[in-house]
Amino acid sequence: MTSQPYKKQTGFSLIEMMVAMLIGLFLMGGVISVYLSSSQSSRVNDSLRTLQENGRFALASLRNSIQMAGYIDNYDPSILLDPFPGGAIDFNQKVAISFESDVDCTGAATPVPAAPAARVANNTLQLVGDELRCVGNAGGTGITIIDGVDQMQILYGLDDDDDEIADRYVTATTVTATTNGWRDMVSSVRIALLLNSVNDIKPISESKTYQLLDVTTAAFNDRKLRKVFTTTILIRNRMS
Repeated sequence: MTSQPYKKQTGFSLIEMMVAMLIGLFLMGGVISVYLSSSQSSRVNDSLRTLQENGRFALASLRNSIQMAGYIDNYDPSILLDPFPGGAIDFNQKVAISFESDVDCTGAATPVPAAPAARVANNTLQLVGDELRCVGNAGGTGITIIDGVDQMQILYGLDDDDDEIADRYVTATTVTATTNGWRDMVSSVRIALLLNSVNDIKPISESKTYQLLDVTTAAFNDRKLRKVFTTTILIRNRMS
């Protein structure tokens, strides 16, 4: 019986090592690509979720305030409050509302008038820079409701035939030009907000315009996420 000679192991050749390294690089590249894609997807989803939450909170805050416009505890046509005192200057930037309350939107106590007049909150909801703010009776800077707001657009529903239903939605300029428009004819308010993600999220810049009610915005060209939020708020104290 002839035994086979022992073959000495000589290890891997240079070509084999290079092939192994190349395969390893491909695998590592795939893992990194999956990780980066998953990370980007997670950032987008987190930002969209935050946008949705901010949008819902902003609309709820606007609704809670605006639907109270003109409220007074003891209904008396002779002492009805003007729900929108002084109209609205810069109609796409602010809306001023009044209603009976012991505190304004900042939490400060409202002035105590001579009896039998009611204590009235005079709140102004306005866009300052990229912040939606509420300013109370004392004026000043007020409080921030939410930031990351690019634009706000407001239209007012006018009830032309006194059936408690808005017949047309118009700007503040049109309401001001309508006799007793602010006090007696505004039955609802329609508001659109364009919110952004504050931080850059998209991998590359994208130029895009947005529709806010009757206005098309200028193009935004950056890496932020944006979303339009719209609501219609009934002025309950106009309902008989």
